Amino acid sequence: MITYFINSTLCSALLLAVYYLFLYNKTTFVFNRFYLLAIIVLSYTIPLLSFKHYQAPIPTPNIVSSVTESIPDYSVAQIDKVNVKAEVTKEPVNYPVFVYEAVLGLLLIRFIKNLVTILLTLKNGLKIKSDQNKIVLISKNLTPHTFLNYIILPKADYLNLIIEPEILKHETIHAKQWHTLDVIFIELVQLFCWFNPIIPILKIAIQTNHEFIADEAVLQHTNNLNLYQNLLISKLTQPKNVSISSQFTYSLTKKRLIMMTKTTTKMAQLLSKLAIVPILIAAFMLFSKKTEAQTEPNSKTEVGTKNNIKETNTHLRETKKLNYSMPKYPHTMEGVSDDELKKYAGIVQKYLDKIYKDKKYIIEARISDDDKSILEPIFKKMNLKQQKEQNINFSYLSISLKPLKPDAAQIEKWKNPKFCGLWIDGKKVENNVLNNYKPEDFDDYSQSRLTKYAKYHDKYKFQVNLMTVDYFNKFREDIYNHRFDSNVGFNLGNKPKFAKSL
Repeated sequence: MITYFINSTLCSALLLAVYYLFLYNKTTFVFNRFYLLAIIVLSYTIPLLSFKHYQAPIPTPNIVSSVTESIPDYSVAQIDKVNVKAEVTKEPVNYPVFVYEAVLGLLLIRFIKNLVTILLTLKNGLKIKSDQNKIVLISKNLTPHTFLNYIILPKADYLNLIIEPEILKHETIHAKQWHTLDVIFIELVQLFCWFNPIIPILKIAIQTNHEFIADEAVLQHTNNLNLYQNLLISKLTQPKNVSISSQFTYSLTKKRLIMMTKTTTKMAQLLSKLAIVPILIAAFMLFSKKTEAQTEPNSKTEVGTKNNIKETNTHLRETKKLNYSMPKYPHTMEGVSDDELKKYAGIVQKYLDKIYKDKKYIIEARISDDDKSILEPIFKKMNLKQQKEQNINFSYLSISLKPLKPDAAQIEKWKNPKFCGLWIDGKKVENNVLNNYKPEDFDDYSQSRLTKYAKYHDKYKFQVNLMTVDYFNKFREDIYNHRFDSNVGFNLGNKPKFAKSL
C-alpha cells in the first residue's frame, strides 16, 4: 500500500510538471481544465494497472508438487487434532493509521462545515432569476461567488445596481461551466490523500485555470482589457468566501495579467497537446505494475510422463531462485470408450455414496490403492472433456517453489494466538515462539481460514504454516523428487455420463 501511494504521488508530480511545462503558458484553457482533472484520475489508477512482460521460456523442467507421506500435511483438517493453549494478547496500536484517520477526521469536519455554511447561505438568501442566471442575494458584503449554478451576490450592491456587468459575466461563466464540481472533487481527493503534497498545488492550478477561462470569456464580451484589469484591482479589499465555492478571485499575479493579453496559434496549441502523449506513455510504463510471464514452449510430445525429463536434486539447488510452471496432466485426443467410462463411474459412485451417506468432509475421503490403480490409468487415457466431467479426478498439484518471505507486520500479527494457530516446519508451536525469529529466517508461509467445523474455530480463525530456510530447501527437493505423483481431487458439481443421480 505504501508503494502504491508513493507511485501515485510521483505520477501526479510528473503529470503536473508536464502541465506547467507545456500547457500553463498556452491559452488552451478548456483542454487544460480536463487535463488537470485527468491528472487526479490517472495518478491513482495507473499504479493499480498491471501489465504482463513476456520473456523467453527458461529451458528447465516443469516442477510440480505432490502430497506424500514424507511431506508435511498442511491441511486445515489438522487443526482439529492439535491442542492449543490460547493466550490473550493486546493488538499493537497502528500509529500511522491512527495519524491518518485523525487528520482525515479534522479535514472532514472542516469540509462539512464549509459545505453547511454555503448551503445555509443558499437556503436563507433571496433567490431571483435574471437572464437565465440563478442569483442568490445575501445581506453580507462578500465578494461575488458561485456555488454549482447559483451566483451569490451582496444584496445591497445588486439592488443599487453597482455590480459591474463584467463581474456578473465572470460569475456566469463559473456557473454555466459548473466549476464548483471541479473544486468539490479536488477537495474530496485532498481529504483522503492529504499526505500527497502535489494535491494542494494541483488545487491551485485548477482554480487558477477557472479564472483564466472566466477572464477569457469576459474579454471576448467587453473587448476592453484596461477597464477589466482596473476593475479587478479596485476589488482587492473585499472579504473572501469559503474555499469550496468558485469565487471572483482578486489575488492578481503578474502571470494572470499576462495571460489576459496572450494569444496562442493553433499550431502551438496542437504541438503542446501532442507533447504530453509520450509523457503519458512514460507514466504508464514507470508507475504501473509489471509482471513477468514466460511464453509457452512449442512441443510435439505429450507433457507429463515420468521418463521425458532427467534432472537431479543438484540442478534444483542451482536453480532454486526460479519459479517453475506446472506440467499438464496426461490426456489423449480420442478419449476412452463407454465401457471404460462405466467402469470408472462405478468405482467413483461408491465413494460418492459414502460421502453423502456418512456426511463426511471431502478432505477425509480416501481412495484405496486398489481403486486408484484402476482409476488413474483410465483417467490418463480420457480426453480433456471427459476428464472435466468426472467427480473424482487426478492432477499434479502445484506449489510455488519460489521463496515467499513474510514481512515484519505479518510476523507481529501471527504472534497473537487469538488470530491464528501456528506451525513452524510442520510442527505446532506457541505463537510467542516468533519472538525468537526474524522475517528473513523464513522462506515460505501460508495462511488459511478455518472452517466453522474445525475443533478450535472458536479460539482462532486462521492456520499459519511457516518454513525456515533450511526446511524449505529440503521441502523443495522432496517436492521435486515426487513431481509426477498423481493427486486425487473431488468435484461434486459434475454429473458425468453413466453417473447415478445423487
